Amino acid sequence: GIPFMHSQDAGLDGYFSKFRVSVSVQPRSIESIRQGIIELFDNQRDFKKNIRSIMEEGYLNRFNTFSIVRKYEESLKSILIPKLL
Repeated sequence: GIPFMHSQDAGLDGYFSKFRVSVSVQPRSIESIRQGIIELFDNQRDFKKNIRSIMEEGYLNRFNTFSIVRKYEESLKSILIPKLL
């Protein structure tokens, strides 16, 4: 349930943009990172409220270990099983 800062145009960028739970920054810009820290600090109450909301809706379930393992299993089965038949 902690708001976070992430690199713009990489990694998690775009996954959470409609929920306002994180701040996207230009990773090589000290000013962008500074502004990101300020935004996180100034708006942490709203960010945390939004995080609680998406947690309750189950949106974050896709990032838990069980869900990730299940996706890998499904992908591997779809690739390997037809080759074994």
